[in-house]
Amino acid sequence: YGVHPQFTAEDEEEGSSLEVALEFLFLAPDTDALDLPDNIIDSMIQLEYKLKMQPVALDVHLCLNPPCDVFGDIIFTGMTGLAGMSVNHVDVDESDPDGELSPWLYVTGSTGVQYYRLGRAASGVLTGSFKRGEVLSLDARGTVPVSVWDGTDRVRGLFTYGISGAYRSHWNHDPAVNDYGALLVIGGLVDDAVAYGGQDQTNGFTFVSNGVVRFSEFDPQYSIFTEPLDSSLFFDVAFQDAFGPPMSAFVNPAFPGVLVATAGSPGQIWYHDRQDIYSVGTPVTTVGNGVRQLRGLDGIMGVTNFESNSVSILTWTGGTAVTNHGQTPVGTGPIGLDVIGLANGNVAMVCTSAVDDTYTILEVDPGGNVVLASTIPLAAGCVGAKYAVWVPGPITYVAISCGDTGFVILEETTLVSE
Repeated sequence: YGVHPQFTAEDEEEGSSLEVALEFLFLAPDTDALDLPDNIIDSMIQLEYKLKMQPVALDVHLCLNPPCDVFGDIIFTGMTGLAGMSVNHVDVDESDPDGELSPWLYVTGSTGVQYYRLGRAASGVLTGSFKRGEVLSLDARGTVPVSVWDGTDRVRGLFTYGISGAYRSHWNHDPAVNDYGALLVIGGLVDDAVAYGGQDQTNGFTFVSNGVVRFSEFDPQYSIFTEPLDSSLFFDVAFQDAFGPPMSAFVNPAFPGVLVATAGSPGQIWYHDRQDIYSVGTPVTTVGNGVRQLRGLDGIMGVTNFESNSVSILTWTGGTAVTNHGQTPVGTGPIGLDVIGLANGNVAMVCTSAVDDTYTILEVDPGGNVVLASTIPLAAGCVGAKYAVWVPGPITYVAISCGDTGFVILEETTLVSE
């Protein structure tokens, strides 16, 4: 066994932060049975004293057969009521748009959003997490990180939303800050939000607030993400004959217009060309009851149907050309949905089910056929799982928020992402 504490500390009187990274490697599966040498115990006592000087996040990694790549597959956030999360790939070298990419995991909860940088070994195994920062807000339900390269810097926006409204912020590249800056508050309940095309490096996102489908896009003049004038689609105008208000919307940058999922029994999918906000959209198909999220990639779409315990599979080739491939059963009470491209040309969907604490992986081919469906129980202690997100790479993971227990689990899969 080996215990390797690594830390740097500066004079607390100067107000500097203490950063601590630990890695514990144990041969014994029962840590209580370990008989550690006195010098190791002394080092741990000294480190414990230093940790008490200032609270920090701590990951403990266990490896039964070292040497090996290890990753504590639970991230303790300290938040309660985790509501949603998103993953974003950002440039490590901010001056180079083609620089090394590192996955960031954004986790939202009752106190706002925390963002973590995930370390990855050359083998593709995740090797650790580092809490990069947080944005405080109230009643956060989810967050959408987006970024574009403006020729000088990567402009990164963050949209955090929930019951009491939403907050928009941008990354401040000032070396003294190097973090998200001031928040712009947007009032009103926000049910859902998603980046254009479901991709983090894109020029905009759409969100649904109090029955209104709204859009936020990159403005090159001011180098920020902002709402274009006269772009919102109102329920009583654009979807006046719908069975219920809009719940989720999706923009595919390859096509004009937007697809919108509306509530009701059954739920409906509408298309609106966005050319005239006062025109009425077109209903194109019906889905299950109690729709929650509409997501897609390359024209392959999925809709979670909370009351029908299913995911509806659609293919969209532009405009009103939507083909409904039926509902696929999943766990009880599906809410969150995320989609990723696979190396074999198919897409993979993952959805969480908040009632029976399961998650389901679906593999869908370009024709909309479900070629794999697997519903998996969550690890013991993960309660109230509402949202999941893919973490792509040489080894593909699923990150799942455990809403009632305050942590995130990362599950390794056998799928090979693009």
